[in-house]
Amino acid sequence: MTDLYFVTLLIVSGSCIGFSLHAASLAAHAHLRGYVHLVFLALLEAAYCIIAWRYLSLLDTDRARPWGQAICAFTPYITLVFGELAREALSPGAPSWLGRLQRFNLAFTTLFASAALADLLTGSGIVLAPRLITDLSSMHRHQVVFTVLGRLYLGWVSIAFTCFAVTLFHASRTRRELMPMVLGSIVYFIATIFDFGILIGAYDGIFIQHFGFFALVLACWRVMSNRFAGALEQLRVAVARLEDQRDRLLTAAPLLHKQKLDSLGTLAAGVAHEINNPVQGIMNYAMLLKRELGDHPVATSFADEISLEARRVAEIVRSLLHFGREDTAVRIAANVRDIVNGTLTLVRSGIVSDEIELRITLAEDLPEVLCRSAQLQQAIMNLITNARDALLAREPSRSDAKVITIEAFLRLQDDGPWIVIEVSDTGDGFDSAIAEQLFEPFFTTKGPSGTGLGLSVTHGIVQAHGGRIHCASAPGRGARFEIELPCRPSREVDDEGVRA
Repeated sequence: MTDLYFVTLLIVSGSCIGFSLHAASLAAHAHLRGYVHLVFLALLEAAYCIIAWRYLSLLDTDRARPWGQAICAFTPYITLVFGELAREALSPGAPSWLGRLQRFNLAFTTLFASAALADLLTGSGIVLAPRLITDLSSMHRHQVVFTVLGRLYLGWVSIAFTCFAVTLFHASRTRRELMPMVLGSIVYFIATIFDFGILIGAYDGIFIQHFGFFALVLACWRVMSNRFAGALEQLRVAVARLEDQRDRLLTAAPLLHKQKLDSLGTLAAGVAHEINNPVQGIMNYAMLLKRELGDHPVATSFADEISLEARRVAEIVRSLLHFGREDTAVRIAANVRDIVNGTLTLVRSGIVSDEIELRITLAEDLPEVLCRSAQLQQAIMNLITNARDALLAREPSRSDAKVITIEAFLRLQDDGPWIVIEVSDTGDGFDSAIAEQLFEPFFTTKGPSGTGLGLSVTHGIVQAHGGRIHCASAPGRGARFEIELPCRPSREVDDEGVRA
């Protein structure tokens, strides 16, 4: 027995331990029994190599016999575990008779292993003779002697293994991924035949069973790892499909909104055409009436009021037309005060009717910002609408005033001046954990009535303008949203009136 042969036993043992660790990792991620069986198969092969090395390296018969009997006590389970892996590889579609065969195999293998263990511990001769045939001049040195019951089990193992191997071979004709297990079974069967020839004294040689076991472990690992990789690929495809559907939904929302704006622009143009002429007439008649009344102060004030309200109607129509028309591809310089005031013109009446107080603070002489005005109006309107909804959904026990505060001011930072538009409310607020999800598409705290698109669209608009949006809140203390827009003032900004 050469040292090189012992080296092969240790190398195969170490390789199988490596396979078992990888199989354990697959089992931890996949949570499937098949990978657990693969761990057991690799560990059984590693144990076989280590015990066989010890068995064959000893020269004394009395010391070698327990190691040989130990091999016979646990190696039968290798075929049993291989059967489980074959059923796992064949599923779905494994024949039902394989399950019945495996149940009988489990009972018979456990019986044989128990008898072999009894022979080891008590020195009985149920399946193993209590002696070894030793010839130190031979290449295999020691030979285990099986009783009639032991030989009967060896015959049964050959039949069971052949059944699994033949079933795998038939299945591999249509399922090519099973071919490694077929090839591994062939190598294992050839190694078993050679070792059986040594046991019956047909020829002299070294045991090569560990090479057959290794081929079986490698084949099963190949099939199961490929199946795991296939499952990961299916998961990747499913995730890609879901992401594609999500992107389509996110694309559909702006397109739908654009269609609504186009329709609103068409409607506003028609309304402006139909209303502007009579409104202009009302304003002209108010001016003529004021001129004719002369020194009648009460009547003159009525004429001024008529003119004022007519101009208000004209301003509302103009804001509606500006909000609804399609943006041009090129950004234009716009005044933030005008954008905020235009938005308030559209929402003020609804907010006031809900008994909500508006507090507006817009800094004077804010620099212009390059933007698409209609988009910024939409972003500000979304924040104001969310603030109104939060106030309307306040706890009934609260009796303090419902207030929405809108501020616009200039803030100097390290990267230059930024225009800040701040919208805050006195609602019930929200937990800080929710703040991280507010700008995610389809996330909403409004229940079935919310779409979850308002803040995500606002976030997209602000980012498209090179800006930033932040939120801060605490339960019972309202919420505050800040839109920061970069700007390049036409004149140097003094420290006065600039908020840090």
